[in-house]
Amino acid sequence: MATMGNPNLPFWLKAFTGTIAGSFSETCTIIFDTAKVKMQISKGKYKGLLDCLYKTAKEEGILALWKGWVPGIQR
Repeated sequence: MATMGNPNLPFWLKAFTGTIAGSFSETCTIIFDTAKVKMQISKGKYKGLLDCLYKTAKEEGILALWKGWVPGIQR
């Protein structure tokens, strides 16, 4: 029978590595979620995902792509 993970690792280490993995994935994907929401509320301002990312970075600064990162990490 296959088991996921190493059953010999302490719980705190499993929780810590899970937290790091979740935080990393949120950091990598938040820019796409931000662009998706901006495209949904813009009513045709953007031609697509890359156009939205480019215009947002140009107009608001590159860090604007990570708006909402803190709530995402807390989730």
